[in-house]
Amino acid sequence: MLPRVRFTRGGAFFCAGALAVGAAAIHSGNNLLFLLLGGMLGTITVSGVVSSLMMRRVGVERRVIGPSPVHLPLLIQYVVVNRRRWIPTFALTVSEDGLGETAYVAWVPAGGTVTVECELRFEKRGTYPLGVIRLATGFPFGLFIKERRIRRPAELTVWPRNDRRVGTLGGSGLGGKPMFEAVATAALGARGEFRSLREYRPGDDRRDIHWRSSARAGQPVVREYLGEASADVWLALDPRGRGGSEAEAALEGLASAATAAAAASRRFAVSIGERLFEANTGSQHLSAVLDALARLDFSPAARPPLTPAGTLLFSESAPAGTIVRAGASMAP
Repeated sequence: MLPRVRFTRGGAFFCAGALAVGAAAIHSGNNLLFLLLGGMLGTITVSGVVSSLMMRRVGVERRVIGPSPVHLPLLIQYVVVNRRRWIPTFALTVSEDGLGETAYVAWVPAGGTVTVECELRFEKRGTYPLGVIRLATGFPFGLFIKERRIRRPAELTVWPRNDRRVGTLGGSGLGGKPMFEAVATAALGARGEFRSLREYRPGDDRRDIHWRSSARAGQPVVREYLGEASADVWLALDPRGRGGSEAEAALEGLASAATAAAAASRRFAVSIGERLFEANTGSQHLSAVLDALARLDFSPAARPPLTPAGTLLFSESAPAGTIVRAGASMAP
């Protein structure tokens, strides 16, 4: 695609001045005016030729460093490549349609690459489409801006805020216990009947390690209790509603609870309306949950979540979360 050309404000005044000097030179026949006119026309010509040369055989690739929660900056890297063998490129700007930030590249050596970063901040979670990268330069005199548009379709995902305080459940009726202990207590009641010993798995309570058997086996061994599968943390979000601040607070509460569970290496399951993420742990599981939350739309017609007994349920009416005492199935 050929570069687009537009005048800068200074360039427009300069060209208008050249026209005025040309008219005066023709009218008066003054050699000094003709000399001045030649210098001005030469400057315009050099500016056009050199700025076009700066754009030749120059490419750019985009790298998104993310996704990122809404309260943290999201970084985009632009890798600018100069494919010319002998001539460097100077004074490039890189920007995107729909984004307000611009990255500046002072110099790209011949046959080399330069990576620049652009820091973006978003006020709302969601997905933001990207389409066209704009490379532009006004080098050397800033009379014109030569711009080339490079189509690179992509999508930015902005996660919901996930640093809300969820360490305790105020008003849960569980004496302010830590969240995961409170959920497990609601699900299991008593510790349960001892069943057997088994190998330690990530997310197991270290208090259940049987140290004597672990020493004999040469690896951690934990006690297993009847009904232990219910000890997985269950989180749910009710998407029924019209949205608003309370709904967003509920969504951010679930995101924060899931992040806290992943940080504690706890297995957690998440039910978001009719979508269910089976119990798991780790960064990939958390990323899948946060991606789903970023794309969620609240609606009165949405289906309720699956809420077994002991689920920590977030909703418009209870943004901080409430523990479900009796299990509930998803509506048909």
